[in-house]
Amino acid sequence: MDIAISLKNVSKSYRMYATPAERLKELLHPFGRKYHQEFWALRDVSLEVKKGECVGIIGKNGSGKSTLLQVLCGILQPTNGEVKVQGRISALLELGAGFNPEFTGRENVYLNGALMGVQREEMDERFERITEFAEIGHFIDQPVKTYSSGMYVRLAFACAVNVDPDILIVDEALAVGDIGFRSKCYLKFNEIAKKCAVVIVTHDLPQVSKLCDNVLVLNGGNTYFYGDPIQGVEKYNSLFGEKQTILAGSGEAKVSDLKLLDETDKEANVFEYNAPLRIQFDVEVDDKYDEYIVSITIMDQGGALIAQCHSEYNKVILKNEGGRCTFRVDIDRLPLNPANYFLSIIIFDSSNSRHLAWLYAAREFTVVGDFHGGAAIQLRGSWEKM
Repeated sequence: MDIAISLKNVSKSYRMYATPAERLKELLHPFGRKYHQEFWALRDVSLEVKKGECVGIIGKNGSGKSTLLQVLCGILQPTNGEVKVQGRISALLELGAGFNPEFTGRENVYLNGALMGVQREEMDERFERITEFAEIGHFIDQPVKTYSSGMYVRLAFACAVNVDPDILIVDEALAVGDIGFRSKCYLKFNEIAKKCAVVIVTHDLPQVSKLCDNVLVLNGGNTYFYGDPIQGVEKYNSLFGEKQTILAGSGEAKVSDLKLLDETDKEANVFEYNAPLRIQFDVEVDDKYDEYIVSITIMDQGGALIAQCHSEYNKVILKNEGGRCTFRVDIDRLPLNPANYFLSIIIFDSSNSRHLAWLYAAREFTVVGDFHGGAAIQLRGSWEKM
């Protein structure tokens, strides 16, 4: 396979000045005194992407992801290292960044093509394909300043993906618009990815696991991990260490040593769709309570309650025998749509009315898999055609 992108020991530094005056002092100082500090946005990053290969880049905010994409696109020059790219680049760093709001959609399509190095005759051939994909109808001949935000991003995405690039670089904007258009975006992405090299930056970890052949995890501008996507997601989650948990309740109970375990009984934060999940934790309840109730809840990224495992509903009576005890709760299958989720634990008194302890969003985990349904939970049914 041909190598489309090659980075060797790429670094990018910036000069940081405490005040604008110090920049001027450094410029005019007769002995060349330095008033700046070096900030390294990237340090010795190496990467190869072949045609037909998709590489994801993930990392915490400020880890150098967007800087790396700008280096790949030629917007920034590296301080050190070597960058080689082979072929036409189509970059979705900011949808519609090259659009002029006073121009019509038609004029902006041709302007965008010119910015990408596409000849006008070639854009003439692609124009109908772009407008069909964007689904904005007669608005193509109206100024884009009159567009809704949805129309704007649809046209921008259509321009970016319909120029047959050799290299596609995407910063977060893989799928835009409503659910129908997002589905079309993913289908188009899969079609393009078979023919060109793709580099994508995203915080959507399930999509990284599903779409990417390899993943690069950046931390503080350095390569933290490069390789298998699922392992990369686990490495990314490990960067956050023990999550700062919101503690609530009366304080009459304590929950500690919470672990999420996979089917091999190893601690994990990435689980396959429909795979089993084991939740292990320690509980200590004040002696004045003879019995108590435990509720395990799963929320989505927006904080909406998705699923619950409740000891009382499972007809489990929990006696308080004093001291600390360890619980293992086995979920036989995790029918959650691939996405990121938060797990919380609540301890109630036996009347289910008093919160003795509440660990809110105590653990974050990711469900991965090829299946993507509309609902968060997929029910398993027994089907019969009558």
